[in-house]
Amino acid sequence: MKSLLTLLIAALACTSHAGERKSRTDVAYGEHKAQQLDVYWDSDFKSAPIVVNIHGGGWQNGDKSSFGNAGFRNLYVNELGCVLVSPNYRMIGDLVEGKITKATRGKSAGKVDAMMSDVASAVAFVQRNAARFGADPQRVIVCGGSAGGHLSAVLAYCNSRDWLEGTKYAGDKLNIVGWFGDCGPVDKTLNPQIPFLDDAIPILNVDKKDPPAFMIYGTKDGLVPLENGTKFQKALNEAGVWNQVMIVEGGRHVVGKRVVNYEPMKKPFAAFLKFVTGEGEAPPSGKIIKVPNPTRAR
Repeated sequence: MKSLLTLLIAALACTSHAGERKSRTDVAYGEHKAQQLDVYWDSDFKSAPIVVNIHGGGWQNGDKSSFGNAGFRNLYVNELGCVLVSPNYRMIGDLVEGKITKATRGKSAGKVDAMMSDVASAVAFVQRNAARFGADPQRVIVCGGSAGGHLSAVLAYCNSRDWLEGTKYAGDKLNIVGWFGDCGPVDKTLNPQIPFLDDAIPILNVDKKDPPAFMIYGTKDGLVPLENGTKFQKALNEAGVWNQVMIVEGGRHVVGKRVVNYEPMKKPFAAFLKFVTGEGEAPPSGKIIKVPNPTRAR
């Protein structure tokens, strides 16, 4: 009996990373107070993939703590063996005085590009410092919810602009191997008053060399309609870029956060992550995965 108990304890210990959980918060990657990030990893990591998870909030609100929370730390670090990075970035209130209106939109054009520059600089910073966190700078997955879904998609698919130009990390290549978007707007139909230039609109910039995409949208999302994702899937299919779309029946905005603890969502997402990091086979591309609303599942 004693030997059986010993074997059981040993087996349980092998189901998770045995190292010490590590974190560094409020790490500056720029001079502005918003240019800070949090990093979470395991002391046993060696060449672990990097997941950069960008918070939403309509490009006007939000904080890195919401996408570096305990649920995401458990999923990415403990279960999937990735270094998790959650950055803050300058938002509209930091960049443009007053509210953007039709009258001020033209004057604001170009200024909001600083958001893209910030999240790109955050990725470049972590790549340069990857060894500190046991990370592989060649394997970066960019993620985000809502506005963060848009910003992360810009990094993955808008390659016509050097977002690092003029920053302290100019010249670094962003080694993005995959994108996960949680209800992310990818075209110009959302918040048209925000003057994003065409090279910050993912659906206009898809190329056959772009990284694979995994998207989650809810059928009851009142902010970013499901059509946003299906149109982007069509563009990816036409370009020959691997993709899958998960549709959550009855799911509302940023329903993808539930991937952390809902098995019907977690299993295909984990397969995508293993595929893009080179640790698993490619699931079928162009697939639409329909799952029931996790709030109603028993």
